[in-house]
Amino acid sequence: MSTKNKKGPKGGAAYIVLALSVLAVVCVGVYTLMNTMFTDSPKLAPLEGKLPDISVTTTTASPAKPSVLEQVPASESKTQEDKPVSAEKEENIIYTIPVSGDIVKDFSGETLVYSYTMNDFRVHSGIDIACDIGTNVCCFADGTIESVAADPLMGQTITVDHGDGLKSVYQNLSSDLPEGIAEGVKVSSGQVIGTVGDTAMIECAEDDHLHFEVIQNSVRVSPSGFFS
Repeated sequence: MSTKNKKGPKGGAAYIVLALSVLAVVCVGVYTLMNTMFTDSPKLAPLEGKLPDISVTTTTASPAKPSVLEQVPASESKTQEDKPVSAEKEENIIYTIPVSGDIVKDFSGETLVYSYTMNDFRVHSGIDIACDIGTNVCCFADGTIESVAADPLMGQTITVDHGDGLKSVYQNLSSDLPEGIAEGVKVSSGQVIGTVGDTAMIECAEDDHLHFEVIQNSVRVSPSGFFS
């Protein structure tokens, strides 16, 4: 028997023993590590009885502050009736219909309408309100009489200046005017400033009426727009 054959098995056995020793050391290390981890972890104490009730707190957002316009002290809040009326504001001016009656011929603007007196088509710069001769004519709004004149075509005419570019014109009036009605006199809304006549030669074929015009910033506008 040769020497090689005897040493071969012994050398292989030594390697096997060495590998098993290393494997054992590794297993012991892993076991020790795992045991340490589970042993050192804190244990939770078991709950006794039922679970405690959970309290929920709800936070409500603060309401938004009102705008400056809404922040009005109660002592300063007034109704419309309590506030003084300013004649400088157009919305607070009192407009009065000069006479009661039907509008027999409306404001035409730039549209031509037929004239029974002149037998032609022409613009009509005011409204004709049907009423009897002698009917009282009331002032349209507060103002000052700008002129009292006998127009050759539209007859006795009164023009009242209401300020802020607004004027009213009353035509086909009687030549007999109420006492005190003259140029420069202050008049108020609803005050009688004359009576209906038949002095407008250019409209003498029409039924009895008052010819009424409104001028705003030097432009004649529809008087009907000022009445509800």
